[in-house]
Amino acid sequence: MPPYSREERDRVTEEFHKLNKNYDDFIDYDELKAAIEEGRINLTEEDINNHIQKLDWNGDGKISFGEFLAAYGKRSESNN
Repeated sequence: MPPYSREERDRVTEEFHKLNKNYDDFIDYDELKAAIEEGRINLTEEDINNHIQKLDWNGDGKISFGEFLAAYGKRSESNN
């Protein structure tokens, strides 16, 4: 995972909190589904579960901030 500037970390934190509607420090299936629907993206339940599984490194069924931050880093690296 690359080091982040304060600005990048703040941006990722803000995005995480936009998705984490119940403020429990995790993004769960319902929160991810709601965000996808708000973006008018049509994904099946299986697609959503697959996204969670890719990001959920510890297998607890939800995405922690650390997992979200790590995924953001991988996405940023692939964009360079």
